[in-house]
Amino acid sequence: DFLGIFGGFLVSSIKFNVPRSVYWNDIITFMEIKNFMHGFLKTFAFAFMIATVSCYKGLTCEEGAEPKCPTFGTCKLEDGLLDEELDKRIRFHARGEEVHRGAAAYYLRVLDLRQAYQSFGYRDTVHYARIALGWNRRKTNDSLRVARRLEDLSHIGEAFCKGEICWSKVREITRVATAETESEWLALAKERPEDQVQAAVAASKRGECPPRRG
Repeated sequence: DFLGIFGGFLVSSIKFNVPRSVYWNDIITFMEIKNFMHGFLKTFAFAFMIATVSCYKGLTCEEGAEPKCPTFGTCKLEDGLLDEELDKRIRFHARGEEVHRGAAAYYLRVLDLRQAYQSFGYRDTVHYARIALGWNRRKTNDSLRVARRLEDLSHIGEAFCKGEICWSKVREITRVATAETESEWLALAKERPEDQVQAAVAASKRGECPPRRG
């Protein structure tokens, strides 16, 4: 309102040559408090509406350019998803970095147990993974194997979720680790590089502890 009054003063004095004293006297004479109240009320009204709509949109907004996915850094994996959402999450994680391989394997395991591939017209999980993800049979079976093993090897899965070991090491040590030897294999995976982990796994059988360094 004050800017409007001042703007009117500039226009009237510069363009229409209205004397300054006349303009300000008229303002004082004819301007009433109710004229200002309209402006004040509109300010609060619009501020309330903008804040309300912004908060509502912010609290109810859904996924953006990318599909929603669990924050795998904290192992937030969800069960009870609809088949379409399950399919969406598998595709998202399969195309991500290595850390998403664990999530993809988890959801692929759920899809396999539920036989949810039938919802999309596939014969089995291998067929689904080959068409939907571009995975060959070996990669699919290996992912399912690791997901099954992690159901009994929770410490290894937790270490992977925290970023303490990579997926390739998880894939290797789950070939031989059991609940009784899990801690030893996990310690080896944390301490040694991947090629040494592979060599240790190749030299061991399921249930055996890691070989000692010679």
